[in-house]
Amino acid sequence: PDVSEHFHISQATVSRWTDKAFELFCENFQALEEQAKESWFNRLEARLPSKSYSQLVGNEKLHAKALKQLTDPNGAGVVALFGIGGIGKSSLADYVARSALRSGLFQNVSWILFRPEQSDWLLLEAKIKQQLVSLMVQSIMPSAIPLSLERQSARLADRLKREPHLVIVDNL
Repeated sequence: PDVSEHFHISQATVSRWTDKAFELFCENFQALEEQAKESWFNRLEARLPSKSYSQLVGNEKLHAKALKQLTDPNGAGVVALFGIGGIGKSSLADYVARSALRSGLFQNVSWILFRPEQSDWLLLEAKIKQQLVSLMVQSIMPSAIPLSLERQSARLADRLKREPHLVIVDNL
């Protein structure tokens, strides 16, 4: 009543103006939220390698299945793509990763290109674990690099439990 009396307008007019102001506020807030989401996605997407494809054909079922597994809170949390070289596993992983990032479930993403250091790497499981942990630490938490492998592993496990990460290990 004070506003309508002060401006010599009806209470209905004040109510309409208030409703319109609230509507404009909500629209602006929604636009800012969309910009923040897009900025977040772009920051995460920048951590992925450049796309090596323009369109994937015939992988819709695999894409949907992998995406569902990654984004299901009760899912396994790990998706393995395997097959002979050159059939598009990395491209499919990239496509799934970009879709999964859009879900908003992951706070960070790391794409790790695994390249064994020795030709007899199949025989050296401990060496492979060490190399993989080192690569993950470099990507996710570089400040832990000077620590021992055991401390790196512990800190990495703690970080991955606290903050949902999407980690792609290509060529494992």
